[in-house]
Amino acid sequence: MKPVITFFAAMLMLNAASAQTVVFSEMESWKTNSVGFPPTTLDATSGWRCPDSLAFAYSILVGTPQRQLYKSTDKHGGSYAARIVTQYQGSTLGNLAGVLTNAVINLDIVNQKFTLSGGTPLNGRVNFVNAWLKYNPTGGDSATVVVSSIIKGGKSNGDDSVVGTGVQYITASQPYTLVSVPIDYGTNTASPNALQIVFTSSGRQATVGSELFIDDVSYSIFPADVENVNNNAKFVVFPNPASTNLQLQSEGKVRFIMYSVTGQQVLSADVNSSTSVDVSSLAAGTYYYAAINANGEMVKHSSIVIAK
Repeated sequence: MKPVITFFAAMLMLNAASAQTVVFSEMESWKTNSVGFPPTTLDATSGWRCPDSLAFAYSILVGTPQRQLYKSTDKHGGSYAARIVTQYQGSTLGNLAGVLTNAVINLDIVNQKFTLSGGTPLNGRVNFVNAWLKYNPTGGDSATVVVSSIIKGGKSNGDDSVVGTGVQYITASQPYTLVSVPIDYGTNTASPNALQIVFTSSGRQATVGSELFIDDVSYSIFPADVENVNNNAKFVVFPNPASTNLQLQSEGKVRFIMYSVTGQQVLSADVNSSTSVDVSSLAAGTYYYAAINANGEMVKHSSIVIAK
């Protein structure tokens, strides 16, 4: 007899999945630092870093640096949010996006570039990074969120090794919106021990004045109750329940990622119009999936039953 999952049981599982969201930064803890000569007062938020302090400390390389990180009372929850803004940083560097990251920023003075290391400690895999984001672009600018699950010092030379990655582009003005960025591990089975997150107020265009507000950052095994699902894009998965094959249909190119109830990524596929994926090797039970378009937008996330 094939197992049948009731609507009530499905809702219980979905609620259990939502409860696995871990909030690790509400942007409430701030301090000020006095940097450079003459000294300039800069905002700093606990657990996060911005190149501001390095720019002012090494102003001889930048010229006259402009602040790019601010404590803001324009927030989603609590009292404060972080605001990063794109600024002109002199003729040598030009327009630079505001950057906020939970990783350590390392400055290569000779080549005048930044590298990142470390991040928020993890105990196993997570699949989504969530944040409440508000964006005010200038012109046709776009903001980005880049996420990496890493093993600290995992390479033979002591550098961090990347286990999984995710990126999302915010291409238009938006009020505070809950954004979930999926992490794609592909075929990598290694277990990361840290999470790196990088927010930027601009993409390649880097237009002065573009500003990104960041609040209530979390991570989860399953998608948060996101508001940025692109409901204009159609994505269909059938049959449900399925036993041997899933048929996937989309109006454009999407990445399909499927997870077990423990959050393990069990398969992924690129879908352009229509494709079929073999699920015959999966154990019977409930699975979750996410479909993500080229901009990192969640086209759909839901659950499906594999029946034997």
